[in-house]
Amino acid sequence: MPANKRSAIAALDQTEAPIKWIGYVLAIPAALLFICAIAIAGISTYAAGIIVRPAIKEVPPIKVNLAVDYTSVNFKSINGVSTLRGWHFKAPSSENIVIMVHGTGENRFQFGTDTLEIVETLIARNFSVLAFDLQNSGDAAPGISTFGLHEKDDVLGAINYARGLRYENIVVYGFATGANAAVLACSKPKAEKISNPVVTQHLLDTLSNSVKALILDTPITDIGDYLMHGLTDMGFELPEFPFRITIPIAVNLLINGDINEVSDEKTVYDFIPRPILLLHGDKDEVVPSAGAMEIYVKYLDKAIGKVSMWNDPKAGHLESFNVSRDEYLEKLTDFLEMVFPEDTSE
Repeated sequence: MPANKRSAIAALDQTEAPIKWIGYVLAIPAALLFICAIAIAGISTYAAGIIVRPAIKEVPPIKVNLAVDYTSVNFKSINGVSTLRGWHFKAPSSENIVIMVHGTGENRFQFGTDTLEIVETLIARNFSVLAFDLQNSGDAAPGISTFGLHEKDDVLGAINYARGLRYENIVVYGFATGANAAVLACSKPKAEKISNPVVTQHLLDTLSNSVKALILDTPITDIGDYLMHGLTDMGFELPEFPFRITIPIAVNLLINGDINEVSDEKTVYDFIPRPILLLHGDKDEVVPSAGAMEIYVKYLDKAIGKVSMWNDPKAGHLESFNVSRDEYLEKLTDFLEMVFPEDTSE
């Protein structure tokens, strides 16, 4: 082989050697990134699986010597599949009913047996009460919780049931994610988002429009933050980045929907001009009261006189009823008397 050709080959070999080493060096971080991505995806999926399957809380026993008349009831969710169970407390000769919607991880009695004090207060104001278990709660069949997204179907089923009982004035009263489910059900729900193909847009409009007022105790204004807080409460603490982004994505895959719709504040404005009452704790670190205040200000701007808000200075997350009970019940009754002045009585 000529000397000049051997020299060219040797030079080529010397050139290829650094290129190979560069390739190896670049492959290492790429492999690490891939491993990290797999780990993040796995942790996010595991965390999402935990958060959408909270422990089911047993329905508390109810007093047999209640002064108010009540019956156990069951009815279908508007999805046509889920059977929902609850209690119907009947105010005598009343055309008014309050439908109570509990939050994730609770059951028909949001505050346990103490919830009876709310029921008795409403009965005294001539409002019947329907308290029921949402899907994957209380006496309902096990499944997954979607923080209000699909539970809106259950709320619509409850509204449909109340209409079947010939109630004229329907108020929906939700707690935390139950408040969000109430908003989604009562603010122009769309037929294409209901799993039951028999349900028409006309039926949904009829059900939504039959609700005269909303009472929202601590609606969730940022579902991503709420999910992260929920995991922390379960002892599963994760850094905000990247899990504040990846866990909602994993939840979406599990629930077959967009979890961000739950806290889309624009939805509540579709309830205008009907009245709403917002209840919140000023010391709430799970759902800061600033979000509810923003809803209040914007609603007030669009519907003057149709929105009330009480920001309890002593209460944390969903604590207003427990720490300021008399004032809490007074806010409820004042609101109902304002909306239905001729239909309430002492």
